[in-house]
Amino acid sequence: LVDTSLNDIEDVTGVEKLNNTIASGVTMAFFHADWCRNCEEIRPTVEAVSKDADLDFAQFIEVNYDDNTDVFEDKSVHTFPQLLFFVNGEEKSRLKGKSHSQEAITAELEKYRP
Repeated sequence: LVDTSLNDIEDVTGVEKLNNTIASGVTMAFFHADWCRNCEEIRPTVEAVSKDADLDFAQFIEVNYDDNTDVFEDKSVHTFPQLLFFVNGEEKSRLKGKSHSQEAITAELEKYRP
């Protein structure tokens, strides 16, 4: 079990909270499950991206499957891990699976730099 309280990524629960959180600015959302080995493998990369001072224009959130199946359904996330990128509430892209480098995730975020 991952203790998500030890990172800089905000835990988001519920569809309304997610929609309010992503409503303005650039947001990267990490959709995962605590028991998912692939999620566990990409977590250090996601956390490193969230701590990158050059990406201070973006906010970073995570959504845990076990507590938020309604959010996964609402955003059509049927496998994990997935990274969803939002600008002012609109989904712009998503990266699926564990095989994304810190550089690749950073490059995806840079596309949406204001």
